[in-house]
Amino acid sequence: MSKLSILFGLCLAFSTTAWCQGEDSPVSNYQTYTSGAPSTVCVYQFSSGSGRTFTQYCLTENGNIVQFSNPGNIQFFSTANATSGVSEGYGLCDFNAPEPYFDYASNSRGWGATVVTRSNDKTMRFVRKTQDGQWELTQTLTQVDASPTSPGSVKVVMKLRNLSGEERNVVLVRHANVNVNRTNTDDRFYATRNFAYGADPGLSFGLGLTTNTFDFNSGGLTQNVPFGPNPCAVTENANFDQFAGDGSIGMVYSMTVPAGTSQTVQMTYKPL
Repeated sequence: MSKLSILFGLCLAFSTTAWCQGEDSPVSNYQTYTSGAPSTVCVYQFSSGSGRTFTQYCLTENGNIVQFSNPGNIQFFSTANATSGVSEGYGLCDFNAPEPYFDYASNSRGWGATVVTRSNDKTMRFVRKTQDGQWELTQTLTQVDASPTSPGSVKVVMKLRNLSGEERNVVLVRHANVNVNRTNTDDRFYATRNFAYGADPGLSFGLGLTTNTFDFNSGGLTQNVPFGPNPCAVTENANFDQFAGDGSIGMVYSMTVPAGTSQTVQMTYKPL
């Protein structure tokens, strides 16, 4: 059975701990507001399954995934013995804007406050506008329960609304720094047009990110660096050959958004 915890004040920042400790507990529907400042603090924790299918992840107040594990002792975003910090989130390049917008948990630029809404025990919604008022991003993250035949996963939906008053061409990115099993030097990375993954070497575990949207020019992204990409130069640190090292994964979408309308992309994080 899926469960949700709100761990306000009980979790340490992910720069100093591998993952947020604590038990899940039911929470009633609510809405809250945050400052929008960058954060790696685990606030909303989800888990499902047992044994080999036990899957757990945790979200910040801005909609970043800062802890993900399956089975329970295999961490995908761990920094316990890694030199690279927690980095998961989203980036936006508006080619009419002077600077890109991004929030990769440990650092961010250009985003305002976050409105957080919980509608049920599986789904969180995070709504933000850019500080210049040109864009609104609605993230909906939904737990897909583990089953006896599969680990759990996270469905990520990002709806981008154009508030600028004119048509814009943009690039929208999702990114994750994968450090499997508390190390970052030997993970294997590979990407296709529809998929990107990072995995421990040998017969072990890993995490994949798969697109579920095929309406736009899109592709999987693997970088040979752990930090989030510049959304306006996504191939700057890309490596599309299979490689081992301290890398990261992502999905990239290129689209046109007419004035006053929105475009939506969907993808899924799932353990391998």
